[in-house]
Amino acid sequence: DPDWQVVAHPPSPGKLVVLLTSGLALKPLNVPADEPLANLLFRVSDMAANGTEARFTFTDVTKLVDDRGDALPCTREDGLLTVDAAAPELKVTGCEATTSTVTVQFSGPADPADAGQTNRYRIECPPDTPVGGPAYVLYDQSSHRATLGGLALPSDQDCKVIVLGIRDPLGNAIPDDDVSNVATDTVEGASAQTTLSAGWNLVGMPLEPTNPSSAAVFGDDLNPLPLVCYGWSGGSYQANPLWHAGGGGWLLVPPNGASVNCAGTAPRLDQDFALPLRTGWNIGSSPFTTHSVRLIDCRVRYKGETRTLLDAPDWVAALCYACDTPAGDYRLEQGAAAILDPWEGNWLLAQVDCDLLVPPVPPPLSRGAGFQPADNSAAVRKGRRSETYATGAGDWSITLAASCRQSRDTLTAAVSRQATDGFDGFSVDLPKPPPSPGNVQMVFHRPGWAKIGDLALDAYATDTRSSAANRLVWDFDVHSTDQSATPNLKSEIPNLQSEITLTWPDLSAVPNRYHLALLDTQTGSRRYLRTLSGYTFRLPAGATCRFQLVADAGSSAALRVTGIAAAPSRGGAYVVSYQLSREANVRLQLRTPTGRALLNQAAPTRSRAGTNALTLQPGNLPRGLYLLDLIASTEEGQAAKGVGVVQLR
Repeated sequence: DPDWQVVAHPPSPGKLVVLLTSGLALKPLNVPADEPLANLLFRVSDMAANGTEARFTFTDVTKLVDDRGDALPCTREDGLLTVDAAAPELKVTGCEATTSTVTVQFSGPADPADAGQTNRYRIECPPDTPVGGPAYVLYDQSSHRATLGGLALPSDQDCKVIVLGIRDPLGNAIPDDDVSNVATDTVEGASAQTTLSAGWNLVGMPLEPTNPSSAAVFGDDLNPLPLVCYGWSGGSYQANPLWHAGGGGWLLVPPNGASVNCAGTAPRLDQDFALPLRTGWNIGSSPFTTHSVRLIDCRVRYKGETRTLLDAPDWVAALCYACDTPAGDYRLEQGAAAILDPWEGNWLLAQVDCDLLVPPVPPPLSRGAGFQPADNSAAVRKGRRSETYATGAGDWSITLAASCRQSRDTLTAAVSRQATDGFDGFSVDLPKPPPSPGNVQMVFHRPGWAKIGDLALDAYATDTRSSAANRLVWDFDVHSTDQSATPNLKSEIPNLQSEITLTWPDLSAVPNRYHLALLDTQTGSRRYLRTLSGYTFRLPAGATCRFQLVADAGSSAALRVTGIAAAPSRGGAYVVSYQLSREANVRLQLRTPTGRALLNQAAPTRSRAGTNALTLQPGNLPRGLYLLDLIASTEEGQAAKGVGVVQLR
């Protein structure tokens, strides 16, 4: 075959026009290096009589380039075209059959107007037993492949597909000879495979399983662990649920991970897939085996009325939560970034009982932004991270994280000029999905903020406050799941007291005037966020610990050391007086004017708020002027330093 070819169409008798599109690289074909020629293959319609001759002329060869982009040395040379009516033959080279689809492979490009018609295919299963034609056809011009869908074929039977009168783009029809237009295959059930990471996985179901029971779907894939899985129904977890296309649930995967394979029926690709949602939280996923769908491309049907998702904010929230199993926490996705993937479960929030209409995979010619081929590997599927909290000018936020063994959770305390101290809608105050089994959870409990039907939505992942106040306080809870309350789980994971660490990775967005503190309301322990990186505590399974995050811009919150003065005393000692804005431990350090440390007080002195004094013993230091540092710190980690001078005599 040549490296490339030009398809020429005669627009009128006796005239042949060849159009070379820009950017098409012209390469020499089987010619010596010293003969820089290129062969052109002209293909014309089979309407031309064999032996027809036509003169042709190159009118513009100045734009021809080689594969490196360099101009080719071309010469205008007229020639004579002789038509060979024996056109290359289009034929069927094979097919793949499942219980619901048959994929037909052509040897080359077929006319889409023919290949996309349902009446151009006849299916027999087994051979000589007609089962009719497909309900729809999707023709992919790039792969020369037609997918025939909407079928109901018996598994393990031989299937024969017969192509009727399909032509190539030049009008040459596939011969109706029972060879070039026929292909056979053994029908297999639709199947989907994926790999899952160790631990709890929020799993979706990308087809309709032949047997929807948990034991039939996952079988022995999770050895050596017994099957442990949960669905969500009626506002609580249910053990060993039924698995259906577009749904999902939690699955416990052994330490080395697992490969999962499920057989069943693929949804039709010529119509929307209706995923039923019930008021409150639901677990949903892509119902397709190989394709992802953007959530905003879905529609919502409620009481006979259908709207786009963005036009139905009172029906379904335009966000979803997936689970990053390696990180052990939820991943928030909003707007165009909210994507339903095969095999990945997502928490979806419905405010009414409705149907989420997931659009079918678009035909290849009209694939838009809503079409995304999905990589089903866990590494790629879990690679998307949460969007950062979006704020306007003068707004800021703090993200707190709680980590426990292999689980992690986060919440965000935010400040905005446009916010109130109450509920500001799901786009600002993000709701919190249910905790994963055996997981640690952080949550803002805000009773009365929102109600969905008879369901009170009290748990939130984000609490946004007005920036008008100088002192802001967020109450939040850290909860360790009571595994013994979850059926069949206690024997699989020890129900032990958990050691949980709270961290605040990034405070760069918080204005410097705010003093940040974390208060453990149970122990009374306080930690200052700007000088500490974390706080660790123990929490029994099923227990809850309440905390307060305080951001205070008032002067009373700052630790300050002022009024440092040194006066001689008896025995060569000096009395150093100073003032503290609040109670703290104070340590003294003496330095030369150039900054070299000379003396450090061994142990800090506990000092109260107000005026305090301590004794400086300079020892044998020579006379002169020295710098005097007083370094104060509180038990919660707040620190401050004051600098004075002392004249040794």
